[in-house]
Amino acid sequence: AVAQFLAFGCTHDWRTMFHGVELTGAGTLWAIEPGTVRRSRYFEPSVWEAQAPLSEQEFDGAFQETFRRILPRYLSSGAAVGISLTGGLDTRMIMACLSDPSRVAASYTFSGEQDWLLDERIAARVAAVRGIPHRVLRIRPDFVNAYPSWVDKTIEASGGTLGATGAHEIYFNEQARHLAPVRLTGNFGSEVLRSMSTFKPVGLSSGLLSDGVAETVRKQTARPTAPAVHPVTFAAFREVPWGLFGSLAAGRSQVTFRTPYLDNDLVALAYRAPAASRQSTDSSLRLVSGSSPALAAIPTDRGVLHGDYGAGRLGRRLFSEVTFKLDYLDKEGLPGWLAPAEPLFGLLSKTRLLGLHKYLPYRRWFREELAPYMRDVVTDPRTARLPYWNGEALEAMVSNHVRGRRNHVRDINAVLTLEAVHRLLLGSVPAPPLIPEAANAR
Repeated sequence: AVAQFLAFGCTHDWRTMFHGVELTGAGTLWAIEPGTVRRSRYFEPSVWEAQAPLSEQEFDGAFQETFRRILPRYLSSGAAVGISLTGGLDTRMIMACLSDPSRVAASYTFSGEQDWLLDERIAARVAAVRGIPHRVLRIRPDFVNAYPSWVDKTIEASGGTLGATGAHEIYFNEQARHLAPVRLTGNFGSEVLRSMSTFKPVGLSSGLLSDGVAETVRKQTARPTAPAVHPVTFAAFREVPWGLFGSLAAGRSQVTFRTPYLDNDLVALAYRAPAASRQSTDSSLRLVSGSSPALAAIPTDRGVLHGDYGAGRLGRRLFSEVTFKLDYLDKEGLPGWLAPAEPLFGLLSKTRLLGLHKYLPYRRWFREELAPYMRDVVTDPRTARLPYWNGEALEAMVSNHVRGRRNHVRDINAVLTLEAVHRLLLGSVPAPPLIPEAANAR
């Protein structure tokens, strides 16, 4: 299971990283009586897989009726409900189909220190159309200054299913709780409705792992993570509980978490979508347009606009894809061979071409503000004695990342996460030192 985590960033096949502890699979039913424990299943995804497919027109009609019908369930609450808004389609559908916007106490968007993130600008426009107050919840220097404690809170709240580069989730959701204790999100809409997936090998650096662990990780990466299944089965019954559960677990330690995209009625209907509908945004766009033409007139953060098939659409999509890729490289994914181009990203940031899509610069943080903490934990002899690492590679990883020779964000996340799991959940590694005051001042 630890090899699965090192290979894919999560465990799968209903394993956990802890010996003797497994996850209960979807639809599990336990009957516990004196002297007996019977384990069975009350539901199998094959029931939904066996449904007859619909035509595109039939699916659109059923989709719009179902979504509008189920949404009020997620606004019913004795406590205030807030909506976490992005610039994407999934929260747009929720906003378009609100029959009574007054039932929403607030809307908010997670963002960085700068004010040009597309999510926050588009979300503010969307909220204004529906007359809902909107706030931007920013990441501030206090997050970086207290980063070790946020990592520890994340590991404890998620049981190790979310790691060091997910420590911002609790930070943001703690702020959201002060606006509304119930958080309505668009999470998992892309996975369930449009077969989008981020479930793929992490690609840790060669040489980081000890020989025996490296071989096990290679075997885990090479073999299928699950037999071929229906794409909705993979999304709802594999990727969400395996790969996406960590951020949900961290968030719900602070707020009551709700999303209509895991509603039984909606997921069951998603199985009946024609293949073409699962590969496009058309059904979602038609839902928004039919519910709120004013919201349909606002492009998404990826440049998508209902009914737009001209040259302008191509230009917006191209600009969006280029700036999204630049953001990805700058914040987390810069490959080693592009390291000499680092000064170029500094120039681009002054033109506001960076920071339109992503706002969490973990790659830079680990090179600068968080470098002392990262170095202390990674190079601690007690970390090196954990059975996963090649000790010499740990020191080289720190040096290469801090000096900008290589990008080791994924490697650093794996090392910091497993160190915290051992220290907090298994009690085998003492606590790391706090970030020095000099780093705070810097």
